[in-house]
Amino acid sequence: MDTPSPDQERPAPFSSITTDPTTGKEFPEVVATLRERIADGDIAGIVHRFRRGDVIIQEGRYNDAIYLILEGRVHLTKHYGDEDPVPVGMLEAGDFVGLISFYSEESAFSSAQAKTDVITLRLTRDEFGRLPAAQPELAALVQPLIITNLAERYRRIVTLHLEVAALTREVEGERNRLQEALEELRSTRNRLIHQEKMAILGQLVAGIAHELNNPASAMLRGAENLSAMLPDTVDPGSSQLERLLLDLGRTRVVIGTDEQRVRMESLARAYPHIQRSDVRILSQLPDDGIAALTPALKDSSSRAKDRLAALLRWFEIGLFLRNIQVSGNRISNIVQSLRGYSRESKAEIEEVDIGGGIQDTLLMVANRLKSVTVRLDLAELPPVRCHPGEINQVWTNIILNACDAMHDRGTLKVKTMRKGKDEVAVTIADTGPGIPADILPKVFEPNFTTKTASGSFGLGLGLAISNEIVHKHGGSISFHNAPEGGAVCTVVLPLVSDATTSS
Repeated sequence: MDTPSPDQERPAPFSSITTDPTTGKEFPEVVATLRERIADGDIAGIVHRFRRGDVIIQEGRYNDAIYLILEGRVHLTKHYGDEDPVPVGMLEAGDFVGLISFYSEESAFSSAQAKTDVITLRLTRDEFGRLPAAQPELAALVQPLIITNLAERYRRIVTLHLEVAALTREVEGERNRLQEALEELRSTRNRLIHQEKMAILGQLVAGIAHELNNPASAMLRGAENLSAMLPDTVDPGSSQLERLLLDLGRTRVVIGTDEQRVRMESLARAYPHIQRSDVRILSQLPDDGIAALTPALKDSSSRAKDRLAALLRWFEIGLFLRNIQVSGNRISNIVQSLRGYSRESKAEIEEVDIGGGIQDTLLMVANRLKSVTVRLDLAELPPVRCHPGEINQVWTNIILNACDAMHDRGTLKVKTMRKGKDEVAVTIADTGPGIPADILPKVFEPNFTTKTASGSFGLGLGLAISNEIVHKHGGSISFHNAPEGGAVCTVVLPLVSDATTSS
């Protein structure tokens, strides 16, 4: 057994002081009594004096004695892994050192080192065993002190457990707060990335719209100039019929396929000598055009056929000019919608026609709506003060999710209405399978999506952003399943928005 090498004496006289000079505290009554008994020489055991820094008990080593501190302080430490020893307690006068290892007869659980100069009463296992018979009065003093020490250590263990539990709860709460902050940071990062993409897309779209607008405008001006100039290229004295056919082509009203087939059959019977290709063109002429061409139609000579073909070309020129104008106007409308759809939110919110924004959005996603029946019920509403680019983004996300749900086939119903005096409501309904009940509460969660190989309803960052945009404008957005099937999204916006000016 390894034992410390302190200064020893048996028994040693004590001074008459009643206060521990190292701690300034009065000695416990039992300690004071023991000090008197030791001074009288009526005590078993050996008094050990340790200098500051001396190791009384070494962790991991066998211990067969207990040390009652009569004066001074002892520092307890415990090794944890490969790190330096961790402080685990402090003992003062009246406390026992080595009590647990002494009773358990196991190696010491921790190390005990003199924090100050220390005086102890050391009792070996044999001396402690003989104590009740040899010195019952001393045993009566020591044994209650041992019980008191054990009770105090148990109380400290329980207190430590309570402190650890409280700390664990605090750490858990902090962890949850950090997790929420992390999720918020991720959401903010995704939102910023998305907004940056939308800003870049807006710039690109604005540039493309500008580039498209110039050739479209030139094409329209060219068609108008051709319409005015072409009749003057023929002999003014004999150009009345050419002008009529040109105007009929430019103002031609599209007829159904069945009606055109009937007209072709009637013309073929009336004028069997006319070529079928000319009959097809003639079938598109209104009755006044057919009447104007009757003389040429009745004449079956080669010269009359050539004249008829030349006249029909004027009608076709009118048709081509009409197609150019219609196509040019359509391009202009698309360019205008691009500008309205992609304009970035300004520092101040604007008064916006919600119905117009929805129509612009439908035009932008027209490619997804080729096989979708769109039913619009757009009420006359007062302008809504909002960020138009952001609100158009909401309509886009909702409509595209509806298309995903319907696999780009079905019916899309869009309705606007007044809600009370201060709000407007927009409902967008689809004829898809609806939203499963377990998914419905999660549709606005960031990064939540069911766009997988087996998913039938696509939800992702778009709806989370839409939710944030609508709430930023002081509105609300919600989903529910219609009784007849399909999902319905309802967006409510205030007429006067308190939306922040930052995007």
